[in-house]
Amino acid sequence: MMRRLAVLASAALVAMVVPFVPASADSEGLTTARAVSGATLRWGLSNEVNNRAYAPGSFNFLSAGKIGNPGEGGQTIKSATSWENGKPAGWNASAGNVALEKKTTSGSYAPATWDGLTTSASGAPITSPTSGTFTDHRIVLSEGSGWVDPDTNRASVSWDGDFTVVFYSGMTFFYVSDPVLSVDRDGTGVLTATLSGFGSSLEDMTVWKPMTAKKVTLATLPKVDLDADGTTVTPAYEGVRNGAVDQNVTKPGWGSWPTSFVSWLSDAGAGSYWYSSGGAVDANKLPLPILATWKLGDLLETDPDDPGAPVDPEPTPTPGAPVPGAPEPTTSPRPGDKATKAFRVSDAQLRWGMNNEMSNSAFAPGTYNFFSAGTVPNPGRGGQTAAEGTWKPRSGNVRVEKETANGGHRLATWNGLRTTPDGKPLGSTTNGLLSDHTVVIDGGTGTVNPKKKTATIRWKGTFTAVLYSGLSYFTVSDPVLTVRNGVTRLDATLGGYASDRDDTSLWEALPPTKVRLADASVKSLSSARGFTVTPRFSGVRYDAPASAAAQNRTDTGWGAFPTSFVRFQERVGTAAYWYTSGGSTDRFKAALPITFSYDADKPVSAPKGSGTDAGSGTNLPSSGTPSSWPLGAQTLGSPTAAALPPTATGARTVLGATVPVGTTEGIRPVAQPLGGSSPAWPWWAGGGLALAALVVTVGARVLTRRTP
Repeated sequence: MMRRLAVLASAALVAMVVPFVPASADSEGLTTARAVSGATLRWGLSNEVNNRAYAPGSFNFLSAGKIGNPGEGGQTIKSATSWENGKPAGWNASAGNVALEKKTTSGSYAPATWDGLTTSASGAPITSPTSGTFTDHRIVLSEGSGWVDPDTNRASVSWDGDFTVVFYSGMTFFYVSDPVLSVDRDGTGVLTATLSGFGSSLEDMTVWKPMTAKKVTLATLPKVDLDADGTTVTPAYEGVRNGAVDQNVTKPGWGSWPTSFVSWLSDAGAGSYWYSSGGAVDANKLPLPILATWKLGDLLETDPDDPGAPVDPEPTPTPGAPVPGAPEPTTSPRPGDKATKAFRVSDAQLRWGMNNEMSNSAFAPGTYNFFSAGTVPNPGRGGQTAAEGTWKPRSGNVRVEKETANGGHRLATWNGLRTTPDGKPLGSTTNGLLSDHTVVIDGGTGTVNPKKKTATIRWKGTFTAVLYSGLSYFTVSDPVLTVRNGVTRLDATLGGYASDRDDTSLWEALPPTKVRLADASVKSLSSARGFTVTPRFSGVRYDAPASAAAQNRTDTGWGAFPTSFVRFQERVGTAAYWYTSGGSTDRFKAALPITFSYDADKPVSAPKGSGTDAGSGTNLPSSGTPSSWPLGAQTLGSPTAAALPPTATGARTVLGATVPVGTTEGIRPVAQPLGGSSPAWPWWAGGGLALAALVVTVGARVLTRRTP
């Protein structure tokens, strides 16, 4: 009996003691995160949103909810209820969980009024866009919900509501819906939301088109300190490069709002309100502080996952299968950190100019080689050149940029396709003057594992490589980056048309074909921003068909683009742009560096020479004579005749430094696409069979031809 009592007493003692034992930090479900409800977000966006506009009598302002669609471009809101064309406007100071407030002379805020959209806090009129006086309005979103953990400095709070950002009294506007505040334990955060609305054009006020809704980053928050009752934080701007448009990066205070935000608004016709463009109101474009407040509720039952990087909700190709044995990816590391663990990317950027020949004038008088975003419309027959209306500097995730005279980049223009960065005409194909254009694609998704030197990133988008101003062209769609043990590949799907020199009316569609765009090697993936590689070219063999220009393998720097890529170009009729054929422009054919940035909002600096981790193992020297420079390492800056190898003196002369010969398998002869009776456009070799003179008219036959 006594033994039984002793056992019971021991059990009771255990029952009393165990509940008071401190829980381990690793105990399942332990969390300091608390639920929040009734959270409030207050933000005026920027002073420019609260400013007078340049169009006479027009203003920039905010509205709670979504204002009405005028149904056509060039319209302004004449009252809170009506557009000038009579359509209902629906401007509101409150709508659902959203309200608009105006600052008063006492510093407090009161509900906004229609008349107050044109006056300062004191009631004085805003006389000029450069007056430095603003209407001082802010959006207030209420009833936010989610969770906040001040102990670990994490949070995820979302709001349900819409507001409208109006410029030029309605000539252009967009909607912002359902913002989400996400803060990671390292103190970095983002404010995301979905944008929608209508596209317009300053050049053609009749343009009015619906824009596809897209989730973007409204604000990047570099340092967030969470308190029990809220936080105030100023978004990043100064020193941020958007990498997409004609951004001024020389004035003090230059910067940009996040790239995904600016990119969407550029498509809508209002991009320059959100980055430094060199104008008189640049100082008004900086984001204002964001104020979020909340009351902490009960502890959550389980510890929530870290919010991580925002994910673009638009459909994207499914990333490749993870590498067996790879750790579960985390979110992207902060720029400046050294990446060690596997992480995901949701808005990676690819930047590439392919080769210098794509920024060169062509041998046919008055024609040029250039890029277009998207797919150039099918002319329906051969012998046609592209008109300005068929060319695009931007399409979806893809844009074409041109280097500026000061080394920056800006969105390409039609006229800039035929000039150097400092505005000089390109002139002769052999003078070394180039237009210096690159293709930039954002929105890449995938994973990176620095430790195993593996990566898979996919992009969605198309660009067109136009040769001879459109007499021939091909498209490049949906590139995919794959890295395995440092071996780097860039693949894509090509499309286009086959043509024939002897029958310029012939125009035959080619089936979409997956090819290898570039092979390279990368030493390390540990940089938190990304990396640059120079694709292999030197020493890569290409066995041309008997009817085509043979590859020159005797001059220094000879080589070719990858096998499958050149094979497709043989069908297009432009293969000799992509391998050394012994001509005077061979030095322009080597592959240029490719830059892969893990975050399009914080891209890797574009290379000025051959870049790092060059696949050929060569780099552009900092000094030396032009003849000592490696082929393919031409500067991407404003070129001059002295900044490139001298013009060839003979039909088979190529200058450049010795580069180790690779072992890439060469291309075997392939049949001609149009019967094989004659080579397709052999004068496009640009060298071995170069013309001394060629006169081309639209749809006409070659009038003169001779070899040097």
